[in-house]
Amino acid sequence: MIILDIETRPREDLVERYIKPLEAFNPDAVKYGNTKDAGKRAALLDSKKAEHDDASALHLTKAKAKAALDPLTAEIVVIGVNGSESSPCEGEFFFEGTEEEILTEFWDLWRSGESTKDEMISWSGNASSDCFDPMMILRRSWMLDIKTPSQVVNGRYLGNRWVDASSRYLVGKYGSYCSLTRAADELGLFLGTDELRLSRKSDNDIVTGKDFHLWYDGKVPNLNDSHASTAEHQRALALSYLSNDLRLLQGIVDRIY
Repeated sequence: MIILDIETRPREDLVERYIKPLEAFNPDAVKYGNTKDAGKRAALLDSKKAEHDDASALHLTKAKAKAALDPLTAEIVVIGVNGSESSPCEGEFFFEGTEEEILTEFWDLWRSGESTKDEMISWSGNASSDCFDPMMILRRSWMLDIKTPSQVVNGRYLGNRWVDASSRYLVGKYGSYCSLTRAADELGLFLGTDELRLSRKSDNDIVTGKDFHLWYDGKVPNLNDSHASTAEHQRALALSYLSNDLRLLQGIVDRIY
């Protein structure tokens, strides 16, 4: 089996291309009721236009905030994998470089495990079939015209080699969600010797999934810590965050499979 985790970055140029703005404000659609007073009608018109402008700005803000989660508006920054002894890639390593290079190397790995049908195990946190990592890898590959093996999709379903460990952990309870840290905590993975190599994730972490790409790109400004002041150090911290996620998932998988 191969443990899999990806990190993405938002692309503002793709947001502008694929996210449709709200329709332009239409003053003729404003309803004044029985109000005849010109001043009151003008004030109502201004109020409705301001509401529309606020809604338009919020629409774009939300789109940008979620851009890293949509293959139409994001790109893959790095893919982390951890292979078992029987896999073509024993141990932990990262696919890095351009997105085309990352995805090409990933599919090379996939093909190298076709004879043994190595499973690619990721964690969406959901009990449904909403598998973020495979969806992002597949659709970004197709959008970049990178050829994918035929077995990766079976009709309208993912191929059998894609495995979402969270769906197994939650025993298919539809609508439920569980983070990596919560699952690891429930399984007692932070107790004993494992605590030396596994870190809980919290809102106070210096690197988070949301800003991973900024750390990886070395673009986090105004840092007082000299150990994280250079782009090289920031990237190292980002990869350490990803490495911890891989180890968390590996620990969970070792318990439930």
